[in-house]
Formats: sequence, C-alpha cells, structure tokens
Amino acid sequence: MPTGTILAYSIPDGADVYVDGISLPTRFGSARTPALIPEISAGTHDVTFRLSGYIDETKTVSVEQGGYATIYAILRPM
Repeated sequence: MPTGTILAYSIPDGADVYVDGISLPTRFGSARTPALIPEISAGTHDVTFRLSGYIDETKTVSVEQGGYATIYAILRPM
C-alpha cells in the first residue's frame, strides 16, 4: 500500500494529533505537535488537533505516495 508522511504543527505546541479519529503511535510515543507521523496511506485524511483548554480543530490533508504533507492549526482557547 502506498504511504506518505504527515508533519503536524500547532500553536500552542503539545496538541494530541488524531488521523481519521485515531491516535497513532510515533517513535516518541503518541503523536503530539510538533509531530512527524510516517506510513500514512496515500489519500485524503482528516487530522484533528486536541489540547486541554482549547477548542478541537479538524483539518483535511492530502498525502501523496512517498511525499510529506504539512498541516498547521492555531488552537483557540475555550
């Protein structure tokens, strides 16, 4: 199956990252921003950023085979 990588960033840092509703493990534990999430299937994915005290932010990203997709979120306080 063709895969790519998602680079996820947020302001503030430290948000949990969910891809299509799933928290994916990375080499450093669960995905938290800034996060490098490898081996994501090529195609379109919903990425949710979740941090205590902030409103969740969901964005859509397109991952190309062998490529890197970068996604950013600016989280708003509750």
